[in-house]
Amino acid sequence: MHTDIWNEDKLNREEESKYLIQYLTNVYKENKDSSFVLNINSEWGFGKTYFLKNLKLELENKDNKVMYFDAWQNDYTKEPLLAFIAEINESFESFFTAKQTKSKKYLGDLFKSSLPILVSVLSKKLTGYSSDDLKKQIEGDETECNEQSDNDSDTNKSISLLMTKATEIALEEHRTAKQSILEFKKNMGILISYIETLKNMELPIYILIDELDRCRPNYAIELLESIKHLFDIKGLIFIIATDSKQLSYSINAVYGS
Repeated sequence: MHTDIWNEDKLNREEESKYLIQYLTNVYKENKDSSFVLNINSEWGFGKTYFLKNLKLELENKDNKVMYFDAWQNDYTKEPLLAFIAEINESFESFFTAKQTKSKKYLGDLFKSSLPILVSVLSKKLTGYSSDDLKKQIEGDETECNEQSDNDSDTNKSISLLMTKATEIALEEHRTAKQSILEFKKNMGILISYIETLKNMELPIYILIDELDRCRPNYAIELLESIKHLFDIKGLIFIIATDSKQLSYSINAVYGS
């Protein structure tokens, strides 16, 4: 019997959603110590968003906690990780009741541990240089110094010193970001463990990512990379709706064929 959620469903997708929920429930029961990512593959205009939004309601009716992230709506931010962590923070806050006061501390710790990662990413966006870029720039400057006259040597040395300092800063940001990723995953793990103790919440938490194939290629790939590096954590199940063929074009655009 169809529920109100699927009253406009003409393609029997309610049964598909129930099958998918049962499948993911079994996947989680069999392997509770890791995250899981599933791609719903379909061409643009074939109803992925309709299915995903109704799947969200279906999961919520079963008392699962669900975060829905529209990648295309957040494409304007230029920085996928910033938008995604903001959505994580807002959605996870809504999962807890006012009496579950420990959640505020755990969420605060999680958000604080994400800040150095975001600063590092934004710094690279603003300067346009990675540590490798700066290294190449320094090597180029040193070559030019050897070729120019003594009159320009002081200027070139100043530039080289400046670039060396910039490299040191970039490397320090890299080390900080690496440590922050570990701290972020640790704090997310603590939050998940806390959720396991609550009577009104059950794991896994579902994170639905929609409209990925409508985003700019680099935005889509960076978002997927962020999920891979930051959210490989037990208790999380990701469902990504995208056209796999279109996504492969995005990968080619960023990395080449």
